[in-house]
Amino acid sequence: MLLPPDWDLMNDTWPFRILRGTARLPFAEFEHIGLGSAYGGAYMEGTGFYGVLAGPAFTRGAGTRLMLPSGKIVNFYLLLPIYADEWDYMERMGSLRLWNRFARRFSGDFTVRPGRRSCVGERWFEEDIEPFAWNRTAEGFELVLDDVSWRSEIIEQYGYPANGHGWREIAERFAVSAGERPEASILFDGTEARFAARCRDEETLRSFALAFRFMCGDDGALNRLLKEDD
Repeated sequence: MLLPPDWDLMNDTWPFRILRGTARLPFAEFEHIGLGSAYGGAYMEGTGFYGVLAGPAFTRGAGTRLMLPSGKIVNFYLLLPIYADEWDYMERMGSLRLWNRFARRFSGDFTVRPGRRSCVGERWFEEDIEPFAWNRTAEGFELVLDDVSWRSEIIEQYGYPANGHGWREIAERFAVSAGERPEASILFDGTEARFAARCRDEETLRSFALAFRFMCGDDGALNRLLKEDD
């Protein structure tokens, strides 16, 4: 864990509790520790952080692996304390996306800084639904896909056209499978060149956008959805 040079090592000792707690996990809880491992902050009371994420220890020219003379390999990880909203983002989008977002937001500086701003700001939503885009309209809100050939290698296998009409059918199927009634809140529309989903309620459409984008990007989930009629 990277601490700033002015850290009070004698009194502000919670980073050491985190390191000890993490080292004990494989023995006390039989939990595997590796890239993307995360756990709640039992050792971080009063810090403002919610949990810890393990990433590659690539800083300062250090390698991430060391082979011992015996042939065994030692892996090195960097522990990063994260906030509750960052933890929520990680659960939705995956640990790699959170790690990369943190690296971009703080220019690769993984130093522990209590009180830092969260790397999950208001703009994270638009970035993580790409290639979909988000628009505010006079009637409410709109989720659009202009690159209708996206994922065509999968959707055409199941007889869906790689255009806005196909995406409209897929979105409606997903909404129904998720227990939604699209006709009651979200309106789907498709043309040869564009797909759109519209809703007056922002949170309803945001929730759909995240879930739909996550499903579309997962080969297994997309195949299962499209396979239901086969």
